Amino acid sequence: MTTISTLAYWQLTIPFTLALGYSMIMAPQAQLVLGLSCAKVFDAEHPTSTMGGLGGVPDMAFCQQPHVQRVIAEISTALALCTTIPQVLVASPLGKLSDSPKWGRKPFMLLPILAEGANMAILVAVSSLGLSPWYLAAGFGLMGLSGGLQSFLAAFYGLLTDVIPAAHRTYFFSLAEGSVFAGMMIGPLVMTGLVEIYPASPLLVFIVAGFIFLLNAVLIQVLVPSSTVAASSDVTSSSPPPAAAPGEPARHWLDGIKMLWEPWNRSRMVLFALAFFTNLALSAHYTVFVPYTYRQFGWTSAENGLFQSLSFLCKVIALAFFLPYARSKPAKIAPPSDDTATDANGHTESTPLLLQTPKNPKMPFEVKVIQVGFLSYATTFFLYSIAPTGLMFTLATPIDAIGIIAMPLMRVLMTRTVRSANETGLLLGAQAAISGIATIVGPLLFAGVYGATVGQHDGASYAVGALFWLAALAATVWVRPEELEEGKSEVPAAVAVAGLPSEDEVVDL
Repeated sequence: MTTISTLAYWQLTIPFTLALGYSMIMAPQAQLVLGLSCAKVFDAEHPTSTMGGLGGVPDMAFCQQPHVQRVIAEISTALALCTTIPQVLVASPLGKLSDSPKWGRKPFMLLPILAEGANMAILVAVSSLGLSPWYLAAGFGLMGLSGGLQSFLAAFYGLLTDVIPAAHRTYFFSLAEGSVFAGMMIGPLVMTGLVEIYPASPLLVFIVAGFIFLLNAVLIQVLVPSSTVAASSDVTSSSPPPAAAPGEPARHWLDGIKMLWEPWNRSRMVLFALAFFTNLALSAHYTVFVPYTYRQFGWTSAENGLFQSLSFLCKVIALAFFLPYARSKPAKIAPPSDDTATDANGHTESTPLLLQTPKNPKMPFEVKVIQVGFLSYATTFFLYSIAPTGLMFTLATPIDAIGIIAMPLMRVLMTRTVRSANETGLLLGAQAAISGIATIVGPLLFAGVYGATVGQHDGASYAVGALFWLAALAATVWVRPEELEEGKSEVPAAVAVAGLPSEDEVVDL
């Protein structure tokens, strides 16, 4: 029976604690940038006043004015680009290096944690000293150079691909995504509680988050192998691509991006396009959520946190309903092949069984779920764009809970398009690079849309985001099911994975 290491389940605590820490500081960080940016405008317009700068943040009415909102959007976007531009440049090289047994996955999961610690220290210093928000660029830049959350997830899902048989990745990747959502749901609640209990210490959130990131680093150190696990000794695959020469970062980057077309696979190209469109659409929410809800509904960190908690609670519930279905999908095993040998006792012995390849393969059920997910996202974004009150805005969020299931499923399908487990990190790194390009274009686009329409139709950015979700939905029709067959280019489910516990140390799936 196919089994999964108990260690793999313990490793789910890693994305949980990471998401817990990140979600605690997301809203406070955005609100901090908003306040510093507003104070910068106020100081420029009232040079003799002490309300801005070191004297504090101007009142809400001033910060909600359209011309101030434009400055907030411009500064927020510029700071975001300090992360996303370096992130695009390093994502593929880091993904490729994580495939190397010399390095393994661990360093590329620890690096973003260290960078986030430095970023939080800079946030606290800038806020405490009342400095210009532009000083925050240093911390954002460090996050970009570390690869950030994208590189962390690429390394983590590469780790799971090393140890999870292809037939069960839909279930386990969804379970991993659920651990992320659970952290993202609890983190804002912890943040809101700290803000309410200690209103005079708004920076306490960053200190508590720092301890959570420290715990996350300890878990990575203990639970993640020091080198990449060999997936199989008899996988039908090519050797890993040759490493680029030292000192040639451009070559490293191009080697990763070549995964788009070498070897040619149309479905893989479509999946890369979906990664681009989905991240582009999501950047609408990440770019304008805080200024939009601040201007429209007067939301602060507390309301932002409660909204995020409710949003991710809905996503956890959606995944909880989906997991039993994903788990119940049977793996079809082919009958013994012609090269099966028979021993003296009449028992057969063959090479590891591959999953059956039907002559006329049907579209994988994952693609259908992705299509429903994209439609739910498009609907939610459209409702966000026209929500007249904070309550109506909040009531729209359960709809996109279905859509979040699409994210792990895209990674699952992506891992089926490579012939070697040693290429997984490179593949997911390339996907992270493509997603990173979207996170560069997206904030520029949606900050521009928001700046041009604020005061007229504040929700226009969400409406444009809905169009990108529809574009992603349309692109799914180009997927070829025969290029995504389970087991065709993956590690056979029956192959023992080197480095895993013995059979009596594992639990049945």
